[in-house]
Amino acid sequence: MRGFQVIPRRAAGESTFARLGQAPRLARGFERPPEVGEAMMHAAMACIMFRRLAPAA
Repeated sequence: MRGFQVIPRRAAGESTFARLGQAPRLARGFERPPEVGEAMMHAAMACIMFRRLAPAA
């Protein structure tokens, strides 16, 4: 085999959605105005990204 080969990356998106499901306020759909649920989604994604960017201790 010569050259560059793309290796399929499985479960990259699945792990992100699994982490979103662990957020307590996102696990249930009880947010009345949709904007509140959207804000909680942004906050949960920010926490996930901060964990990925932080150096491992």
